[in-house]
Amino acid sequence: MKMRTMIGKTISHYQLLEKLEEGGMGMVYKIHDMPVDHFAAIKGLRAKKVADPERAQRFFQETKIATYFNHPNTVTIRDSAQEGGTEIIVTEYVEYKTLEHRIGHQGLGFNDALRCVGQGGMTPMPFAGC
Repeated sequence: MKMRTMIGKTISHYQLLEKLEEGGMGMVYKIHDMPVDHFAAIKGLRAKKVADPERAQRFFQETKIATYFNHPNTVTIRDSAQEGGTEIIVTEYVEYKTLEHRIGHQGLGFNDALRCVGQGGMTPMPFAGC
């Protein structure tokens, strides 16, 4: 199953609404979790990454580790599965701006930068409160 062509379609009981991000391991979409009628996010591991058992193992290992975190700056894992040959992780959906978007062309003040670093480090992950 190619996640790139899935907007408007469903995976299990999740309807894909819009692509949020794309990275080296996969893509992240905003979804509608139909049975419970709320929004969530789904990350799908790229098909060529699934073909590599070590990468697929790492994908699920990271998911398992993430289920132990309970912090305001991490998302809650709701589900993980393999659907149609695609490894997926379902998380809570958080409205956010990436750190790159937050910095923009104007830069980031020293105090704001310290606050963001204190929230989780300078990584490409989204920061809801930054």
